[in-house]
Amino acid sequence: MAEVMLSLVLLAGAGLLMESAAHFASIPLGFAPNRVATMTISLPPKTYGADGERIRMYDRIFGSLDALPGVQTTAVSSMLPFRPIQGFDALK
Repeated sequence: MAEVMLSLVLLAGAGLLMESAAHFASIPLGFAPNRVATMTISLPPKTYGADGERIRMYDRIFGSLDALPGVQTTAVSSMLPFRPIQGFDALK
């Protein structure tokens, strides 16, 4: 009897989990993820050690990206949405 009760509790929990996952998948993200390109840029400290050098390089990169046909907006971020935070990806 206890095994049957436990299996029913587990089934109910699994059903609620699936319903919650379906609900979260339908919530708007607050941004349009389609037609978005991301990249990681890491400038070598030996070449771009001074802040001014890094800023000039980023200005050139974003200027080139803005000039591409079809590009509407460029932005910089220290962290992308829905990506693991550095140091916390070991918890997977």
